[in-house]
Amino acid sequence: MVLHSHGRLASKYDSLSGDISANVRLTALNLFVAHGYQAVGLRQIAQGVGLKPGYLYNRIEGKEYLLFELIHDFEQELSRGVKQAIARERSQRKKLMAFVSEYTEFSLLNRDLHTLAIREGHSLVGSFRDKIYSLRNFRLNLLKGIAARECCEHGVKQTYRDLACEAVIAMLSGMLVDRRSDAQSGSMQRVAGDMAIKILCGSNG
Repeated sequence: MVLHSHGRLASKYDSLSGDISANVRLTALNLFVAHGYQAVGLRQIAQGVGLKPGYLYNRIEGKEYLLFELIHDFEQELSRGVKQAIARERSQRKKLMAFVSEYTEFSLLNRDLHTLAIREGHSLVGSFRDKIYSLRNFRLNLLKGIAARECCEHGVKQTYRDLACEAVIAMLSGMLVDRRSDAQSGSMQRVAGDMAIKILCGSNG
């Protein structure tokens, strides 16, 4: 299983061989997305990989850890990519477009992982949940920093900007999680970019 263009999902199961670990993760991802996290057990994952359930039970920490690992690696790579993309631009408008472009491209290339993160992230609790929220807040704060400079010339108040940034993230997530959409990356980036500017800066964008 590969995070396209950004690196490979690394296994954390020391007692499983690399091939088996990758198959476990891919099988878990497919089952979680197709049937929902709550409806899938380790027994089904083991059967999907061709392992005896007991073999898997004794070697991984449970299906919640599988869910966390899949979502965390996706969120971490997405955050890293967005940060690098906006750092390459000078103007705030271009930084905003780079944020949207990187977010949409990476999420489309890894649509199953993005879908899993959006639909099943609420199933994580405790430190697992906190780590995911931390990565999401990191991206939100990056966007707030861009909006503070891009939109200040339009007189947009900070309270509105903060809410608008959350709306942009929600808009991007909603566009990309729809698995029925076959929109090309380039066209989706342009639409999302235009919408982000209108949301953040209003009619003056």
